[in-house]
Amino acid sequence: MLGLFGKSKKKTIVVVTLNARLQPMDRAPLEDGLDAFMEQRGHRMRVVGGGTLQQPSGEIKECDIEMEVDNPTDARLTLLINVLESMLAPIGSTLHIPGQQGIDFGRQHGLAIYVNGTDLPASV
Repeated sequence: MLGLFGKSKKKTIVVVTLNARLQPMDRAPLEDGLDAFMEQRGHRMRVVGGGTLQQPSGEIKECDIEMEVDNPTDARLTLLINVLESMLAPIGSTLHIPGQQGIDFGRQHGLAIYVNGTDLPASV
């Protein structure tokens, strides 16, 4: 358990920062799937926004998913983390809760392969 909330009667926006280099068009299906999962199971959480952080080099650094959580409890936030980890959230991801320290989560490792398209033979 997270030990962050007692009983609450409010809506809270939590921000999930995924240590994933997802472009907006790649993040959208993840957001849609997360939203559909929560709605189908009657959990009071829904996606309300998101964003992508781009480095000066143009490479994507990370992405955010903003979730509105009705009556946030430790159990609901633990569920959210568990669902994201089952959706292959990478190590180094963080759940940001207003007024609280971020909660690190994620189980998957990533691999990036950079191919120099100018110094390789044309056959490559």
